[in-house]
Amino acid sequence: MHLGPHNTGSTSFQNVLEKNEVLLKDKNIALMTVRSNFSDTYKELRNGYTKILQGALLSDEIEERKVRDELASVLVLMVEAVKKQQPNARKILISDENLLGPPPGHYFANRKGREKSFYSLHKLIFESIKLAFTSDLEKVIFSNRDCEELVLSSYNDFVSKLTDAESLSFFKESLSLEIYKQYDVFFKSADLVFGEKLKLYNFDLFCNDFVGVTNELLDVTVEEPLSSDFGFSKTISPKGIQIALKVIPFLSGAEEINQFRKFLFSVS
Repeated sequence: MHLGPHNTGSTSFQNVLEKNEVLLKDKNIALMTVRSNFSDTYKELRNGYTKILQGALLSDEIEERKVRDELASVLVLMVEAVKKQQPNARKILISDENLLGPPPGHYFANRKGREKSFYSLHKLIFESIKLAFTSDLEKVIFSNRDCEELVLSSYNDFVSKLTDAESLSFFKESLSLEIYKQYDVFFKSADLVFGEKLKLYNFDLFCNDFVGVTNELLDVTVEEPLSSDFGFSKTISPKGIQIALKVIPFLSGAEEINQFRKFLFSVS
């Protein structure tokens, strides 16, 4: 399982996997992402997973065992769906940073709440993965990026949604004062739960060699997509951020928002 976190090269890594999905299938390796051949099934199951997760995030008192068991049940269904459609698969790779829940500083679905911590329910999520797959779990993969860089990148994504004209300082104030400590706890918890099955990649090394990482993890030889096809996540420049903060309050309608977003991505 590859779980990100958000803003650590996940989309680009998934792009390499997806561009090589036919090759992986020939090697009896099944891929589950939101854009893979299993995307329809996966997105349906992930919606159920997300409802469980966000229900827990909004709860005053979390029934930890119940939530863990329910999340594990959905994860098992994901694997069963793959085995049904690709029965010869000897390995299954699930890659989705959103299984961790909303990134720091972002709102839950329908703006019912906001994630102020570094993935509040990460311990329950890790335990649900271990419960779901037990000895069949081969690796849990993370890309480890500096926490301050993660916060800044999360803010960039937040602004790119074009729903809130929120300054960086206000965004940071919405986060827990313990966010940097929580970041450390996140990775310590992963090590405690997964032990030798945990695989951490340095962010820069990970992003500079997605193909090498894929070949190492899956024992295959994949090809790097053409640069024109490469799905790097787009970011808004600092100048674009300043423009966005001034214009967001005046935007109306999906078409206008999408056109303005395209413009922002072009601002250097």
